[in-house]
Amino acid sequence: MLPMQMLCRPQRSTPLQWWAQVVAWHSMRAAFANCVAVIWPVCAVSAAVYLLGDGGDFSWGLAAPYLLGGLAGGLAGGRVFGGVSVPWLRRIFGVFLLYGAARYLL
Repeated sequence: MLPMQMLCRPQRSTPLQWWAQVVAWHSMRAAFANCVAVIWPVCAVSAAVYLLGDGGDFSWGLAAPYLLGGLAGGLAGGRVFGGVSVPWLRRIFGVFLLYGAARYLL
């Protein structure tokens, strides 16, 4: 039986976070970490399909800085993620969303 507070959707959570919390009985932080963990296999399959299929010209030399930067950022983010409070994570995510929106519009 689920606790009643899990069935009442908190005001500041997304429907996906709420559903993951209800179904898997995880905290919102654990549910978010699990969602992020899905990204790596999806990217790996996508890259394999592109490289093994008719992906056109691919240069590891041009891709290396982005791959290394993504790897370093992912490792650093994984280490920092546990020590940052949820309100600060929301603020940081909001800043990235605003930055992306500004780049898109300009």
